[in-house]
Amino acid sequence: MASEAEDPGGGGSAFVESLPSMAPLDKVTAHLARVAEILLEEDGDNGSVRAALECEADTVQKFVSDSHSKTLLIERFVESGQEESAAEDSPKSVAAGPSTAAAAAPSYAVSVNVHFTNARTASVVFVKKGALLEAEKPVGSQLRVISLSDGSPYETLHSYVSTAVAPYFKSFVRESGKVDRDGDKMATSMEKKIAELEMGLLHLQQNIDIPEISLTVHPAILQAIKTAEAEQRKPRVEDLREKVEDSSFLNALQNLVSKWIREIQKVSKCNLYSVISV
Repeated sequence: MASEAEDPGGGGSAFVESLPSMAPLDKVTAHLARVAEILLEEDGDNGSVRAALECEADTVQKFVSDSHSKTLLIERFVESGQEESAAEDSPKSVAAGPSTAAAAAPSYAVSVNVHFTNARTASVVFVKKGALLEAEKPVGSQLRVISLSDGSPYETLHSYVSTAVAPYFKSFVRESGKVDRDGDKMATSMEKKIAELEMGLLHLQQNIDIPEISLTVHPAILQAIKTAEAEQRKPRVEDLREKVEDSSFLNALQNLVSKWIREIQKVSKCNLYSVISV
């Protein structure tokens, strides 16, 4: 944007270049919070996303005005074990009423650097189209938005490439007629590279790490085993004495067995997925 202004020295007119004004911080914050609340499935009444953005006002301002800061990342964290607490309740406790374990409210982090934290973290990335966010334009029209869900990053990236990037690129090349008209080999080469990227991400998904499992043993069982080892014999049911008739003890064992089954299923499901994928 440029304009002519009077030259104070009397030499006629001078060509003065004026920079566009930046979007107000509160307007940008409101837009980011509104979009993030939807994509991260937060209750708008909670206000945690907006509070995190307001706490990191300097970071948001840097995203607005710094031409080198092209992205803004909002991460949603949930404490480990909170999401599985309900699943670990026994059928007896579920029937008696809702779980007494209070679900912890999620927390949020804001950064201008896109990064991976852990598989339980869901994120939203805002990407600027220009060098800065201008006041004269709607905030939404100056941003691109990418949702990075929790789970495997390979799966997320493969989903984007296979269902959005590749079809979009192929459609553009076909509709523009660029290859037929200009014989542009670069577009054909890029199409092959995108296909290679899609296949590479699929293969990375198949190289699944075997998760660690935790098989907890009841203390009474451990004590019976230690006693039998000290006496150099095999453990027997009789070593548990009156506990074999104790309903509380038997219920505790049943809960531990249920947890063992869930832990073992983690491995069996991974192996089944790997076989099906191949």
